[in-house]
Amino acid sequence: MLALSTFGENSMPISTCHIQPSKHLATLPMTSTALAQSCLPPALTSPNLIPRRRPVIFVLDGNESIRNLIREILEDADYSVLLFADCETFLASYVPERDGCILADAVMPNMGGIELLEHLHRDDQQIPVVVMTGSASVPQVVRAMKAGAQDVIEKPFRQCDLLSSVDAAIEQAHLIAARSKGHLSAARRIAGLTSRQHQILDLVVAGHPSKNIAADLGISQRTVENHRAAITRRTGSSSLPELVRTALAAL
Repeated sequence: MLALSTFGENSMPISTCHIQPSKHLATLPMTSTALAQSCLPPALTSPNLIPRRRPVIFVLDGNESIRNLIREILEDADYSVLLFADCETFLASYVPERDGCILADAVMPNMGGIELLEHLHRDDQQIPVVVMTGSASVPQVVRAMKAGAQDVIEKPFRQCDLLSSVDAAIEQAHLIAARSKGHLSAARRIAGLTSRQHQILDLVVAGHPSKNIAADLGISQRTVENHRAAITRRTGSSSLPELVRTALAAL
């Protein structure tokens, strides 16, 4: 039975993750990279599925030894890692466009992980945050989830659980990035419409038929239909449902 290394007796945020090797490989030494990858789901261990640009994991913890061990685990799993001793230093250097997630200790001087979450939420920053805590009370967990935490993991935690939580956060980061890209694309297409076309599009999205739109705007139904055709062309929409999805994505 093999076991991943842990912290010393006085500092144990991560507990041992036991792995049973194959009997055919029992005599072969196992590197730390292989151990970390054995905890990963297939989506991250398949070379063809690993993103070309490695996601960045921002690790925020006041304990230097904890930061360093987490970095070793994550780098062995092919993540890029940046370490911070406090939230203020992180916020001073953070670039929102970077793809990744945050691992933040709940309790740090001045600003803890949950306060960081609330700060990012107020600034409409959507990077996934995993909160680490030494004592996950119900009120603390509820507050973290309400603030938008991707996950709350309690120390000591298994290394496999850490990797699983980070993997889920990165998947969420990819979804956020895709939505953001879709929003920008839709917003550019909608921006090319005239003010009258914007009026008509708003009414179309609200579910009004062309006859009612014509009456509301004091124009002919034929004019409304012509505007709708022009809107469809300018937004690159091939159907009414696609046009509505584009309009909603641009909001």
